Amino acid sequence: IATVPIEWELLSVPAGATGYGVNAHHYYTDKTGRALAYLTLGDKRGQYVLRARSPQARGEVIYSAYASEEGCTVTLVSYGIDDTWVSTVDDSNHYATEYLSMGEGSQHIGLRFRAPNIPQGSKIQSAVLRFSPYGWTTANITMTIYADNTDYSAPFLATNDLVPYRPRTSASVLWPITCQEWKGWVRIVSPNIAPVIQEIVDRPGWIYHNALSILLITGNQNIGRGLRTVLSYEGAVARESPLDAPELEICYIPPWAITPEPTATPTSSPTRTPTVTPTVTATPTAPTADTATPTATGTPPTATPTATDAPTSTPTLTPLPVGQIRGVVWEDRNEDGEISLGEPPLSRVQIILRDRFNQALTSVHTGSDGVYVFSSVTPGIYVVEEVDPPGYYSTTANLVQVEIVGNDVQVVNFGDKSLALERIRRHYLPMLIK
Repeated sequence: IATVPIEWELLSVPAGATGYGVNAHHYYTDKTGRALAYLTLGDKRGQYVLRARSPQARGEVIYSAYASEEGCTVTLVSYGIDDTWVSTVDDSNHYATEYLSMGEGSQHIGLRFRAPNIPQGSKIQSAVLRFSPYGWTTANITMTIYADNTDYSAPFLATNDLVPYRPRTSASVLWPITCQEWKGWVRIVSPNIAPVIQEIVDRPGWIYHNALSILLITGNQNIGRGLRTVLSYEGAVARESPLDAPELEICYIPPWAITPEPTATPTSSPTRTPTVTPTVTATPTAPTADTATPTATGTPPTATPTATDAPTSTPTLTPLPVGQIRGVVWEDRNEDGEISLGEPPLSRVQIILRDRFNQALTSVHTGSDGVYVFSSVTPGIYVVEEVDPPGYYSTTANLVQVEIVGNDVQVVNFGDKSLALERIRRHYLPMLIK
């Protein structure tokens, strides 16, 4: 049965786990009666239990998965401003087309993945990109894959740096695309780009839910060889198949499960030292003379100790741990309180941070990607408040209480819906005819 509403819920996770979630899920069954979702396992070993239920159908299904030392996460491009292709012929930025084009020595692709949930310092085992072809092409080109060398990558808007001019990682991977024909129903898989992802998650400022961008850069060797095209996020949505959007799969070992490799300690060999043989030399003896022996008189001098100040240790102040409060404001078109595919972010929304006594401490506005951040928040209880933008009303609570206990990150998202999308209700008035 198609268009049956589905609710997804994580019933249990290991104690202390972070970074888990249900990604790229469908809220309604498709025409085949299926609803798909990706379950991202967290950073703790143990069992994760997911429930899919339909109040309309009065049924539910329980899934469980066990996280071992190594886990994999899949993140799809989920907004139009998160993928683009750029032509350096005229520096045109095409982030709203249904396809992404690469090759010809001038056309580059950028892919931005929000919250891949990889803890800082993880060991990346493998990482690949997957695409769905846009057309049946056979161009023989070679692309070089980098990452945007930053802690938090910005979306691909015209006001931000274009793909070929963004800072790149020192690590890169060549992707020779041969003359094999790309067929529309076969997902295309890139080479392993683990070294590229490793450089990003090793950055001191990387946080597991930050956004990272992959840059596919063409070279002059591709001039005259043609183009390859893949589906963009807009193209996948237009075909009513959002899971055909570009995706990034990363398999990794979290820091707490990495076994340190033994380090070889060099051992120096003893050096033989020659033994010196002493030479005996006769020493002449001076003649002995009669010497008077002096007699000591008086009182011998008394040594007076001098007091010395003992060094005083200077106490070292231990800095207090600080945390972070961040989140996203989005247009909740279906009013379900969850971020769904196709629901855009809202920029320039004011977010106020208050203390436990409701006194305003500071405020920020969301960026073009709908994200806001309060950094360097000391431990304590806080209230996060969203001010509804003009023409919108809230689908989630406007006031949310959070607690910072150390170097942790609290995520608070806010949903709003446009009044213009509200259904116009018809009112019938009685008519009097004389």
